[in-house]
This record gives sequence, C-alpha cells and structure tokens, in this order.
Amino acid sequence: MADCFAGANTEIGYRGYLPNILASSDRVFIIKGSPGSGKSTLMKRVAETAESEGHRVDRVFCSADPLSLDAVIVPGLSIAVADGTSPHTMDTPEVGIRDTLIDLGRYLDTGVLAARAAEVRDIVREKKLRYAEAYKFISAAVNASRAAADAVCRSLDREKLERYLDRLYAGHIRSGRKGDVEYRPAAAFTGSGREVADAFPEAETVYEVTRGRGSGSAVLSGLLRRAEAEGEETVVSPSETDSELLNAVYFPGRAVLVCDSRLGFRADRHINMERFIKKDLLRTCSGFVRMAGTLASGLYDSAEERLREAGKLHGILERIYGEAMDFSGIDAEYNRIAAYIRA
Repeated sequence: MADCFAGANTEIGYRGYLPNILASSDRVFIIKGSPGSGKSTLMKRVAETAESEGHRVDRVFCSADPLSLDAVIVPGLSIAVADGTSPHTMDTPEVGIRDTLIDLGRYLDTGVLAARAAEVRDIVREKKLRYAEAYKFISAAVNASRAAADAVCRSLDREKLERYLDRLYAGHIRSGRKGDVEYRPAAAFTGSGREVADAFPEAETVYEVTRGRGSGSAVLSGLLRRAEAEGEETVVSPSETDSELLNAVYFPGRAVLVCDSRLGFRADRHINMERFIKKDLLRTCSGFVRMAGTLASGLYDSAEERLREAGKLHGILERIYGEAMDFSGIDAEYNRIAAYIRA
C-alpha cells in the first residue's frame, strides 16, 4: 500500500475506511483513548521503530488533522496500529486472536479532569456544533458541484467516450489479476483545505483526467465498472467530499493509475475531456456551470473555516486531557508493540 487518509469529511458526514484499509493485516493493535492521550505519538514511535528495523511503513493520516496519524501499517510483518476511538468504527470480533486492545484511558488522572468537567463538556458541545455546520456547508457545496457536473455531462458524446474507455481498458488496464476492490483515500478536506497524500507511489503509468469541469467522474466510474465486471483487482480513492464520486482508480495488475487532475500527481498521459464534450451543447449551460462553481467554492470556504474552528477546539481538549495523563504508562504499551516488530 502507501500513505493515505483514514476517511473523508463528506456531504453525509464523516465516512471512514479504516476497516477496509486494515483488512490485510494479521495483527491489529487498536488504541482507545481521549484527545491528547498520546495515540498519534505512540503510532509515530512505532513507525520510527519499524523503519529503523528496515521495514516499510505505510501511514494513514487523520482527515481532520493531516499532521496526526490514525494508523500505521507494517506490511512486511502484517502488523498495524490504529486509532479505535470515535469517529472510527472499529469492530473487534477477534480480540485476542487478531485484534489487541490498548486502553490509554487507564493512565488518566480522573481527579484532574473532574475539576474541569464543565469546561470539557462545553468545548465538546461547541466542537460538535462546528462539525455539524461544516457538514451542512459541504452538503450544499456538493449539491452545487453535482448540478454543474450534471450539466456538463449532458454535453458529453457518450458513445465516443465509451469507445475510448473500451480501448483504454482492453489495451492498458486489463491484466486478468483477480481481487476485491480496496480503498485508499488519497485526499482529505480539512481545516486547511484539500490535503493530498502520496497514495500510489507504485504506479508506473499515470493517466490524468483534465479539463473535465466535473465530467471526469465518467472516466473513473466507467473504468471501475469494467474492472468490477471482470473481477479485476482494483484500488479506489474516494472523493474527499462527495460520497458518490472517486478521485482516482488504481489497477495493480498493470500498475496503472487514472486520477483527477486536482490531486496534482505527476502524469505520464492526459485524458482531455474536451475531446468528448459537444461544445454547442456546453455553450447552452456554460453560465449556469460557472455560477454553480462559484457558489460551491464559497460554500467550501465556509466549511473549511468551520473545520478549522473545530480543530482549534480539539487542540484545547488535547491540552486539557494531556495535563491529566501519566505518559510514562505509554512507554509500556510502546514496548509491547515494539516487541512484535523486533521479534
């Protein structure tokens, strides 16, 4: 695999992909703990130890704070360490077999926290409100973007596009390598805007979809549809805001990545969507498309502001809980994981 994000802030709220991302790991250490309890720091220490032992480490970043880790994976040892606290949905049906729970809450001084209970509750309430507002703005932005994209897609020469996708898939993507669809989110919408991870460094050929005005999703979904019909092994990167769209599809059998130009990956070849757009039809809706795009941009700016405010509130919670933590206890948890890496 490679670096990616654990989930996405979308029009339907937070959408998590950790269970799928961790599915191939034989042992998963699931960390439970409050903000500021040292979860991300513990994972960073594990990652540094694994790398010092010569192992490759894949980092899974938080979609709210790209400087924070939600998981680290050591593929060569089939070991992963992951944040199992909200909003991550981490079922643990194999505790003691595959999954090992690590509860950092036992190192909290509850007496220190009790003195600030009212303050903590107020901050948590305000943080939830900021996220709720952000998701409303994202929902409105996605609806505006979809309206613009739908208008452009009605201008597509579908038959010409489908013929091109048939040739591209048959000649450059189909490998016969069977497998399930995996998730590897390459981007996240955060309080600092769009963040992109180096999610597909193994790709040997990169096709970049350009000048689509939102119609590029027809290429990604069309190729995925062909791959799924044949059971071709595929890795998808979901959109960072729209739960129904993708921003990249990777085909490991031929090491081919097809991605949206907004990801900014280096490109070997370009798929210029203008060649499939009927310009006379596009002219009839160009004013609407520009207006919807401007509206969506403003709404995303407002969502970004709310996510940034939520991040500041989270930082306050981290400081409060951090003051109540006995971090010496985390050393024992780190040594417990490091033993598996050094074994």
